[in-house]
Amino acid sequence: MNGKILILFEGQYHLDQLPGILSECGRDYQYAGAFRNNEEMLEYVQNAIRQGTEIVVTSGGYFDYLFERLSIPLIKVRRSFATIALVTKWARKRSDHVGFLARQGILFDSARKYKEEFDDPIVLETFSNDAELHEKLKKLKEMGIEVLIVGSRGSVAAPQYGFDCIVVPFEKQDITEAVFEAERVLKYMELSRTSLNLMRLIQNTVNEGIAAVNDENRITEINNYGLQLLREKRENISGSLISETSLAPIEKLEAFQKHRSSLAELITVNDELLSVNLIPAEGGESGRMMVISFSSVRQVQSSERKLQERLNHKGHKAVYSFKDIIGSSAALKNTIETARRYARVDSSILISAETGCGKEMFAQSIHQASRRRNGPFVVVNCAALPENLLESSLFGYEKGAFTGAAKEGRQGSFLMANGGTIFLDEVSEMPLSLQARFLRVLQEKEIVPLGSDEVISVDVRVLAATNRDMQKLIEEGSFRRDLYYRLAVLQLDIPNLNERKEDIPELVRYFFYKRANDLGLICPEITDEALNYLRSLEYSGNIRQLQNLTERILVLHDGADPVSLDLVRTVTSRERTSAKPEVRIYSKRNEKEEILEALKQCDNNRTRAAELLGFSTVTLWRKMKKYGLD
Repeated sequence: MNGKILILFEGQYHLDQLPGILSECGRDYQYAGAFRNNEEMLEYVQNAIRQGTEIVVTSGGYFDYLFERLSIPLIKVRRSFATIALVTKWARKRSDHVGFLARQGILFDSARKYKEEFDDPIVLETFSNDAELHEKLKKLKEMGIEVLIVGSRGSVAAPQYGFDCIVVPFEKQDITEAVFEAERVLKYMELSRTSLNLMRLIQNTVNEGIAAVNDENRITEINNYGLQLLREKRENISGSLISETSLAPIEKLEAFQKHRSSLAELITVNDELLSVNLIPAEGGESGRMMVISFSSVRQVQSSERKLQERLNHKGHKAVYSFKDIIGSSAALKNTIETARRYARVDSSILISAETGCGKEMFAQSIHQASRRRNGPFVVVNCAALPENLLESSLFGYEKGAFTGAAKEGRQGSFLMANGGTIFLDEVSEMPLSLQARFLRVLQEKEIVPLGSDEVISVDVRVLAATNRDMQKLIEEGSFRRDLYYRLAVLQLDIPNLNERKEDIPELVRYFFYKRANDLGLICPEITDEALNYLRSLEYSGNIRQLQNLTERILVLHDGADPVSLDLVRTVTSRERTSAKPEVRIYSKRNEKEEILEALKQCDNNRTRAAELLGFSTVTLWRKMKKYGLD
């Protein structure tokens, strides 16, 4: 058994499940739990640490109690939001009087989020200690709660009060992810120990100060760069107490005092701001050690800016292509075919569509199908930044161009997109004062960074998108007509979801598949009646609205049977949509059969059947009487 990782759970339920979970993932770590009190648990953990435990994996109250009392890493097991939703559904099947009791924390926050998002009348209560736990249990009993959803701690006490208890389980994935994270942390700690042993060999090859401090707080090692940064001589600092050196401010850091790892702590030495990393390590015969690395914040910022500009240039990549656009309607196919033709040339394109229709997905697809596919794809949201920041973001600036500007300047989005495509989302929101400068870039293919006299040529294709009526904006004087014509050399109008409702079944099944994989759920089937009902809705939010609806349906579905019409109606009842059943096309020669089929689909509800057929209720009644169907 590997004793370096210890797993603790408060409740017996999870302890009983743990051996099987560990066995499935090929792990053999020590575990314990269900202690009589926290003091007993702490004593057990401290003894395990003395015997070699380096990381504790736990949750809930145990985590909160140990967090302030241990100097070794703690990994928290977290329950998913989807688990809360499923457990609440199970509870609702047992009783209408359902309560939820847990400590303040992620579990309780998830329950509160569920209650707000799904408007569930579930009663929520929280506690901070055992005395308060029993007070809340009495209160819930007096309120008439029959089924109580609890965490690990509550599962021990709640049955004493006669509740039908449901423990919110940790899914196998929740536990294994925490164990794998602990393994990653452990590996990092072992690498840190190895690095300490090798420090003497490499200490003078890095541009970062590195020092080792023993358990007496004496500096045992420091590299040449560190001495230079601190303006110290080796004979004056080696072997000295850290409090007697210019690194003395480190002693005041809580992580140093508690011998914990910490990154990016800030101290001031010789009027210079330093960034400090603390890494606890074992020094063999020397006992516990603390490895300290430190560097000038000024130099770090300079290096990060240069590196970020390079990464930004390399990291601007399109990820979607035409094959990722879901749907087979004629309207969508025609739009895709037009976009493919546009991809062959370098002319500017104005993409018009309502919110949620996938403007950026089309823009990325056009880029991927163009000759610029190997170049960068840079996105700028013209509505997300104030005018001054948008201008500097687009064109870049020289060092010292304005107050607060980075000393090294900044590369603008046009230069980042050189050789590729720039996508200007919500271009209609670009300030009028900036439009003239942007127009010149389109005409001359040249930019001038702020604060510079240098003219830089750029080879960039411009794609722009809007959800506004551009002609109206031009008439109002908020958008330049000449800029519009430069942007709209080619125009692409993406149909909204209400114009291609035949794509809804395909979209729903795709969203079910995708989100089920993401959430760890079973991808369900859906009845034709439920799909027809989804097709009957009006979607002001388009595909994004449909995607949110399908995720909500997926979470509320119990996974046993296909998604039903009733569930879809329940979920969509909260949407601000007007349900307009799709009118059936029928032949008068088969009118009787069509009426029978409509009544069957609507469970003999005449009002709904009339809507489906495009009749009034009175007309349907008259026709039923005519064919002897009444």
